[in-house]
Amino acid sequence: MGFMGNPPVNLSLLSKTIADGDEPTVLASSQGASTVLFNPLFINGLIFECRLIGLAMQCVKPDDPVAQNAMGNQTNSISSGNFIENIDTYFVMYGLQTFVVLIVIMWILSTCIQHIHLIIWRRSVEAKLQLKMVEEMPRTWALQRV
Repeated sequence: MGFMGNPPVNLSLLSKTIADGDEPTVLASSQGASTVLFNPLFINGLIFECRLIGLAMQCVKPDDPVAQNAMGNQTNSISSGNFIENIDTYFVMYGLQTFVVLIVIMWILSTCIQHIHLIIWRRSVEAKLQLKMVEEMPRTWALQRV
C-alpha cells in the first residue's frame, strides 16, 4: 500500500500535558484498528486523550466537525486513577508468582542433580562388582582344575 488514495491514519492514545503549549506524548498507537492496547497499571494521575493522527488528517479541513472530533478537541479525558483500584495487590501477586517460579526451577534442578548422582553411583557400583569378579576369576579357575 502506498500513499496514493490510502494514506495511513493512526488511532493514538496520548498523554494530555498540564501546560497548554506542550504537545502531548504518544503512549500507544495502532494503525488501521479501532482499539489501542495500553496498560495503565504503573501510571498514576495521568490524563489520557485519544485522537487520530497521520497523513490522512492533513487532507481534512481544521474547521470540519469530523476533524475536530478526530483531533480529540471534544473527547472526554479520564484519569488513570479510575483504572487502578489497588496497585499493591498486583505487586504482591507478581512477587508471589516470581517466588513460586523460582522454587519450581530450584526443585527441578535439585531433582536433575539427584538423578545424575544416582546414575554415577550405579555405574561406580557396577564397576566395583566387575572388578571384584575379575579378581575372583583366577581362584575359581584354579579350584575347577583341581
